[in-house]
Amino acid sequence: MKVRLFGMAFWLVLAGCAYAPSALRPPTPTATNMPAPTATNTPAPTPAHTTISEPKPSAIYRDVTYCSPDGIAQKLDLYYPKSLAHPMPLAVFVHGGGWSAGDKRGIQLGGPELLARGYAVASLDYRLAPQSKWPAQIEDVKCAIRYLRANASALQIDPTRFGAWGSSAGGHLVAMLGVAGPRAGFDV
Repeated sequence: MKVRLFGMAFWLVLAGCAYAPSALRPPTPTATNMPAPTATNTPAPTPAHTTISEPKPSAIYRDVTYCSPDGIAQKLDLYYPKSLAHPMPLAVFVHGGGWSAGDKRGIQLGGPELLARGYAVASLDYRLAPQSKWPAQIEDVKCAIRYLRANASALQIDPTRFGAWGSSAGGHLVAMLGVAGPRAGFDV
C-alpha cells in the first residue's frame, strides 16, 4: 500500500509540475554567474562554495541557495547517484515537522533507494512557522522547483522528469505542488 501511495503521489507531482510557462521560469544562468534576483522569491545566486560546475558520481552538494525571500537564503542539498546518466531524473524530498520544525537533513526516508536506482535527489528547506505564515512554505517549494528546472542543464538533470515526495507536512506541500498551478498565486 505504501509503495502504491508513493507511486500515485510521485506521478501526481510529475503531472502537476509538467506545466510551467516560460514566464514563470527564471532566466537560465551562465555556468559561473547567475543574474541577481529581481523579485522577492526569485532564485538567488548560488554561493561560490556550492557552485556545481560538473557533477561528480556520488557527490553531495550542500547548502545550495535556491531563493532568498525576505533576504533569507533558502537552501537545498543535492545528491548524485554512483553512476551518472545524462540527463538524469530528479526526486525532490520535502521534510516534515508540522510546518514549524525539521530540516533538509531528514532525507534518509527513500533517498538512498532512489540514488541506487540512478535518480539525483534534492532535499530542501523552506521557511517555517510561526515566523513565516502560509503560503510562505509552498512558495519556497515551488521556487526550489523553478530553480532546479532553470539550472537543469548545468546540474545534468532532466527538467521533464521530476518527482517529489515528503513526510508529514512535507507530504502536504508535495501534494500542493502537484495540484496548485500558476493561477493559485504561489509562483511569486
